[in-house]
Amino acid sequence: MSPSHFYEFLGFRLDPDQRLLFRNGEVVPLAPKALDTLLLLVENHGRILEKDVLLKHVWPDTFVEEGSLTRNISVLRKVLEEGLAGVACIENIPKRGYRFVAEVRSVPADHKSRSTTSEQPGGAGQSTASVDTRKPRLSPAWRIPVLIAAILIAVIATPLVLNVHGWRDAIFGTSAGNIQSIAVLPLENLSNDPEQAYFADGMTDALITDLAKISSLRVVSRTSVMQYKGARKSIPQVARELGVDAVVEGTVTRAGNQVRITAQLIAARNDRHLWAEMYQRDLGDALIMQGQVAQAIADSVRLELTADERSRLSSLHRVDPEAYELYLRGRYYWNRRDAEGLTQAIEYFRSATRRDPNFALAYAGLADCYNVISDSVSIPATEALGQAKIASLKALELDANSAEAHASLAWVRFQLDWNWADAEHEFRRAISLNPGYATAHHWFAIFLSAMGRGAEAIAEAKRAQELDPLSLIIRLDVGSVYFWTGHVDLSLQQELKVLDMDPTFVRGYFYVAIAYAHMRRLDDALSYFHKGAALAGGGTQPFQELEAWFYAASGRRREAFNILAKLESPAREPAESYYIAEAYAALGKRDEAFKWLERAYRERTFWMVYLNVDPRLDSLRSDPRFHDLVSRVGLAPATP
Repeated sequence: MSPSHFYEFLGFRLDPDQRLLFRNGEVVPLAPKALDTLLLLVENHGRILEKDVLLKHVWPDTFVEEGSLTRNISVLRKVLEEGLAGVACIENIPKRGYRFVAEVRSVPADHKSRSTTSEQPGGAGQSTASVDTRKPRLSPAWRIPVLIAAILIAVIATPLVLNVHGWRDAIFGTSAGNIQSIAVLPLENLSNDPEQAYFADGMTDALITDLAKISSLRVVSRTSVMQYKGARKSIPQVARELGVDAVVEGTVTRAGNQVRITAQLIAARNDRHLWAEMYQRDLGDALIMQGQVAQAIADSVRLELTADERSRLSSLHRVDPEAYELYLRGRYYWNRRDAEGLTQAIEYFRSATRRDPNFALAYAGLADCYNVISDSVSIPATEALGQAKIASLKALELDANSAEAHASLAWVRFQLDWNWADAEHEFRRAISLNPGYATAHHWFAIFLSAMGRGAEAIAEAKRAQELDPLSLIIRLDVGSVYFWTGHVDLSLQQELKVLDMDPTFVRGYFYVAIAYAHMRRLDDALSYFHKGAALAGGGTQPFQELEAWFYAASGRRREAFNILAKLESPAREPAESYYIAEAYAALGKRDEAFKWLERAYRERTFWMVYLNVDPRLDSLRSDPRFHDLVSRVGLAPATP
């Protein structure tokens, strides 16, 4: 039969029908098994082919040692690289298999190419291969029976073809259609430069973000998957720990402004490869490339993307390469979540916006930084939240579909503006744009708990934890949601698990201490409080304000009053008003409690949003001044 198409690469042409390799119009002699190996590699160019897959396809009915495959690869490398100045075509993946890395084109059979023709003087190029490609002819007597047989075969075979995935799944035990959850493991940095670690991490972040936009897929968040960076665990084990059906793993190679990503999708249950591909683009096209990878993965597991989801993945555009690199460095430091890291992240994000004033992602990064740093005493919360507001609004002006910017603006509306309706609208918009964005679910859960909507808050908190199961802060705030909704015992369970995961996590000790105090286990409360204060450096604000409440709640009034007297000294830095109000409430000093609550209101302390649900203020709720304060904050009266 006439060939339907050829494969061309580096001056060679491969005829898949005739099983022939040509170079400059001449047939290259290859043993049949070597040519079968080449064809399989070329047809899957850019993808890693496992050794067992190559052995089964090239020697389907014979058991052979791995050495036979190794010899074939050696022969092919010698043939392909001879005369090509040593250009490598076949890449060895240690302990895994091989990958054909040269660029391959599929060319129609009637297309003429220099790789297969020789120019003749005075005429068009002619193929020098002596291969008879004429179609065999049937005698008239046989044509009708053959036509009837062909129709019968087509009718019988159609259901089998339509169910090809089902047969594959039944044979190999892998059902791509059943994959509903994925973890993207940290992409491996193959750039031979440890300084490029931030780049590989950034590429991992971007792929997670794009996949998380698909509503029918649960994608584990960055915080959890990054704990497997450099780990030598099997895919099934990782999948069990993260609770996913499949895992994406791959590599990143960067040379100047050129970026190559290889990615493969592996079914967790049986460690079987479902899809693999290689992409190479300019750094400025990195976002476009990530969207293509996400779409390919979705298609490989037969996910039904909505029109909006497919549009968002395909509408990513080119960015300034230098601005994008600054952005990736900013995200690298943002993910450290400490004061020094956040400070450096802000500088990188600002540099990115100076390089490209229309770069929405950089403004969204700035908003994230200021929202997180607002929970620190290093900068006034109102100032930090104000900066977050400016950055998030700018990001949305440039890209109205930025889920991160909508979530950041929602947090500002909640914590700074006390605009509950707008806050909820922005949270829901962020989640609709990126259903897998764990931070949006996390912050929305906190908002709902402050609003007294307990069942909804718990559902959102659990969703955030499903998306980021190893995140300490999310697990801790699942505990805080339980606390605000009146489930102190469940709150304590979550917070103790956090300390089991990381005994150095300071905030966990304070949350555990508060829970113990409400359970009247005051010795345990003070024990955990002092451990946390010691880890934090002890004696710094707002720990002393909280310590005053612990002593007041335990009935140790003298110690509580002594601490409060020091905190109210004019020579000291301004104290945390809300905590002091709680301590006075526990001491039964209502006038003093309301004096400090009024100050907290003037300062717009973000703790004020919890007025309706904070059990530490229960003793004040019958006072008309409390109802007036709740009204001025804009909260509806609490339901008993």
